[in-house]
Amino acid sequence: MKIDVVMLTRNSNKPWFKRVLDAIARNIPVHCFILVDGYSTDGTVEVVKSVFKDQVVVLRTRASLGGARYLGMKLVDTEWLAFIDSDVEILDGWFNEAIR
Repeated sequence: MKIDVVMLTRNSNKPWFKRVLDAIARNIPVHCFILVDGYSTDGTVEVVKSVFKDQVVVLRTRASLGGARYLGMKLVDTEWLAFIDSDVEILDGWFNEAIR
């Protein structure tokens, strides 16, 4: 089972951001990483692409938070999806617990 991950960002490339992405890559069988970005200028998009390579779909928008979530959801191509905030590091084993 693979799922799509949707993340909303805007200049999220903080010192912990790479750890957040690495935890997702380590714990979730990602089909597509949907990055809904508010035109970041700090390298956010490049860091995501360095971790998820060709699995990344980038949608740039100035939509509101709700609008951005909606736009991200419209790109989901799997039965299940995960919205993960750009400042939340999921714990090892998180996905295996969640699918139960």
